[in-house]
Amino acid sequence: MDNPFYQDLCSNYFNNTQAMEQVEKQKKKKCRGNRKLQRYRRRLRKQCVKLPINEKLSTANVIMEPTESAIISPIVAETAASMKKCKTVATAKDSVDYTTTSDEVLHQKTSQAFSRSEKFDNIFNPVEKIHFIRQYISLIDQLSFQQLQESQWKYYHHIGTTRNIWHGRMSKVTAEKYSINYIYETTKSAIEQFERDILLKCGNIDDCIYAMKELYLILSQLVQEKQQVLRNQFEYKREILVLDATDHYLLQRFLITEPNKTHIILARRIWKAAKEQLIAKQEIALLQYRLLSTSLISKSVSDLVHEMIDNIDTNIKTLDDTVETSSTTDCLSNEIEKLKSSKNDIIHHAILTLEKKIENLNKIIQNERNKFFKRNRFMESTSQWQQMVLDAIENRRMHMTERANYIKTYKLAT
Repeated sequence: MDNPFYQDLCSNYFNNTQAMEQVEKQKKKKCRGNRKLQRYRRRLRKQCVKLPINEKLSTANVIMEPTESAIISPIVAETAASMKKCKTVATAKDSVDYTTTSDEVLHQKTSQAFSRSEKFDNIFNPVEKIHFIRQYISLIDQLSFQQLQESQWKYYHHIGTTRNIWHGRMSKVTAEKYSINYIYETTKSAIEQFERDILLKCGNIDDCIYAMKELYLILSQLVQEKQQVLRNQFEYKREILVLDATDHYLLQRFLITEPNKTHIILARRIWKAAKEQLIAKQEIALLQYRLLSTSLISKSVSDLVHEMIDNIDTNIKTLDDTVETSSTTDCLSNEIEKLKSSKNDIIHHAILTLEKKIENLNKIIQNERNKFFKRNRFMESTSQWQQMVLDAIENRRMHMTERANYIKTYKLAT
């Protein structure tokens, strides 16, 4: 028996509806949560940032960290890489190793403060006194080191934002992680608590308080002397940051002149020759310094000439020590003079070789510059543009010289 037409319509509608629902179920993807937020949390876990278990972050509030591609200068890239390796306060170490300072030196430098108050001096036996001094100077050192760090990062932030060395926003979690204010406050509180405990044993009398203040000044001065090298390193990094940023700016100025392929090739050749020339000049300065010095070179400098000089200096020192305990001083003295003469010959020969290399590099630079002004049919119409490109190349080359001279001066001084 045939079904009524309305039953056929209802049956078809029902079947079509079921088919559409099945298709929609097949197409619908399984919800796996907020992938962007999950990636953000995973990145924070890799960077040792602990988030509260119940913390809820909305994607609207997530501000991604600046990538390394947004950082321009090498020193900033290096800084960003080191920031990712930040540790917590518990892993902080002294910037200076005071274990090399003998007990006698510490006792001699601090004796004036302890002599100010007999009661303050009597609360320690000799062993406890040295232990107390080492604890106290370690805390002062950490506080001073964190002050240097804070000043350094403030400078980086100021110079970075005012000169557009880098840009971009940083999340609140990341800013709190990289901040050292909480470390500074923790160390400052530790020193205050340390001082309160000692003064409590002393009865908080005025003599003890004055003795504690004087001891703090003495140890702070000792810390400042020990951290002078560190301050020089921080100052060096500041200058290098500015020099690298200027180098990037000059490179951008070269690109603004819209150089063609030939210009780019010539620029690379000039800058490459200039870099090799500056390295040779720095090597000459180091060799000239070694003529008058018997100190061994840093392990970072791996060169056959310097290894030979190191071996000669080592032998000279060994013979000098032998002369003091030996009766045959004339023979040993002759050997020392031969070694010194050999050292001078090696250094002078190396300097002459480097000077010839510098002359050849000068010729390369001059030849490449002359190529900008070769006569051709387009010369009259492009002479101004050619000069602009050449000036941009020359400005960067001169800045490379300034940067290399600063590095040379710093290395020789340290």
